[in-house]
Amino acid sequence: ARVTSSYINTFSNPLNLYLVVNEWKSLDVSGEASLPQDDSHPRDKDVTVTVYQITPQFSGSGKLFVNFTEILPIPSLRVILSHDIRPDFKVMMEKARNITNPKAGLTLSYSVEKEHTFLYIGILPGPEYSAGKSVRFSFKTSIVRCLIRSRHSVWVTGRCIVAYNTNATMVHCQCYMINFVGAEISVPVLHLSTVTNINYFRNREDNFLPPLCAIIIMFLFAAMFFWARSKEQYEHARDNVIVLEDNFPGEEWAYLVGVYTGCRFFSGTSSRVGVRLIGTFSSSRAHVLQCSRKKTMQSYSDDWFILFTTKHLGDIKKLHIWFNYSGRSPSWYCRKVVVYDCAAQKTYLFRLGVWFYVDQSSYLVELLMLPQPPQSHPFYHRLMDNLASGFQERHFLISMTHHHPRSFVSLTEKVAAFWATFSFVAFLLMLHYKYDGGIEDYYFYKLRFKDLVIATFTYGPAVLVSIVAHSLFRNKVNLLTSHNSVWNSVTRRLRQLEHNYEKAARNLGKKRMNNKNETFSTIGTIKDDERKEAETIYTSQQLPLSILDESLKHVHVYKRQLYIAWAIVLTAMGGFCFLIIIEGMGMA
Repeated sequence: ARVTSSYINTFSNPLNLYLVVNEWKSLDVSGEASLPQDDSHPRDKDVTVTVYQITPQFSGSGKLFVNFTEILPIPSLRVILSHDIRPDFKVMMEKARNITNPKAGLTLSYSVEKEHTFLYIGILPGPEYSAGKSVRFSFKTSIVRCLIRSRHSVWVTGRCIVAYNTNATMVHCQCYMINFVGAEISVPVLHLSTVTNINYFRNREDNFLPPLCAIIIMFLFAAMFFWARSKEQYEHARDNVIVLEDNFPGEEWAYLVGVYTGCRFFSGTSSRVGVRLIGTFSSSRAHVLQCSRKKTMQSYSDDWFILFTTKHLGDIKKLHIWFNYSGRSPSWYCRKVVVYDCAAQKTYLFRLGVWFYVDQSSYLVELLMLPQPPQSHPFYHRLMDNLASGFQERHFLISMTHHHPRSFVSLTEKVAAFWATFSFVAFLLMLHYKYDGGIEDYYFYKLRFKDLVIATFTYGPAVLVSIVAHSLFRNKVNLLTSHNSVWNSVTRRLRQLEHNYEKAARNLGKKRMNNKNETFSTIGTIKDDERKEAETIYTSQQLPLSILDESLKHVHVYKRQLYIAWAIVLTAMGGFCFLIIIEGMGMA
């Protein structure tokens, strides 16, 4: 035992105390119960159950005693005592205790921790009675509490409980501390509980709630779906090479500039970015990398621009890049810049990996970079790039908020995969955590082994559904690529971006560069469909970025995989909504 200065505070085992009863107070109750017909409506059967409701007058623990004195005409009765759950006909038939002794007694230990706590006594005729027959009964009921005097001279029930040997002559108390101990026998406040004030979920007033929940879920899915569709339409404009608006007429040497914004928090910028190419023969004018039709330099994205020069620059020796630090998000993290010489078919790589910024103590607003040879990145950079790419493609939320326009899985398909996984998880949880008639304490939660098992059996199938749906969406295309003709196709289309179609067709022949004898051969012949495409490109002044990605040069969509993926999504959501409705209406 644990001892304080005034009394023994805690026992490891309870101390048994027997208190003599001076007067046992009780409430006499008489009533009648009948058994309904077998074909009666479930609500009519619940009405026939005789239920008494008791309201405890004090908080803490106690024990309800019910002692029968008479059961007529046949001593057969179904009785159940419950705490906070009003028994209905189904509970009475499954869990009630059958009494054949007219002097039988029942007890119920309870603990009152909050207001509006009730005890219930449910009574029905026993198995000896047929449908439509009634039984008369009488019983006495009392509430007994064991009390102990606290250090503040207040009688409390926290450390003492009413034990099993309590009878009309003595009260058996088990206490885990010792001080002044007493017992209280009180007459409960009891009244007959009817079903007139009980709302059934199947009635006309509450029947709309389960369908309303399903409608809200479908509405959220539809809202996210149409949001994704609208964002895809905007991103379709990003999936184009931007022909810079500050190109001058007469400039016919094309350079493709790809600017990669890094994966950092707030790495995108609202500033205007300028660039100038410096070659062995000449230098380009200063160009502003912007587009009036869409935003550029967004976080973890790549933007492609075409700038023209009056003559060939030769080998690119330097890249001059700067920004003007303006707008709401002026700082910018640039990962790298790629320059492609369309005439010479050479690629130049400039790895930056720096922040352009301005603060009180330092600043970086421009750089003069030298091209670097293609080589593998350091391990840390490769790791960060792979993590960023993985999150952008496969993470549920990040893949939707930072969707790349050229992703194999469209934004609407990512939204569908997310809702399929969410619906499947909720569906399995509803099956595992079906209400079993017990009392759940939502204020105090303990992690049980049952919860770990449920989490395992829920998470595993849900992840499998997510992987299958995402894989079907991702593998819906067959990539038929031709590596040798990718940049040739780019060059052919760039030559068609001249001031008129006739000039573009003439430039497909041989050219001389800087009065040297080096020539560029025509890459194939232009077919009629390519001539129409050249006219379209010339009119729109945009070049589809998909031709720069060799994996998207020839795409064939497998509609069967696409249909299977959407069937999985709709089945998961439909099953979840259907389970909500049938569970809410009490039909499951």
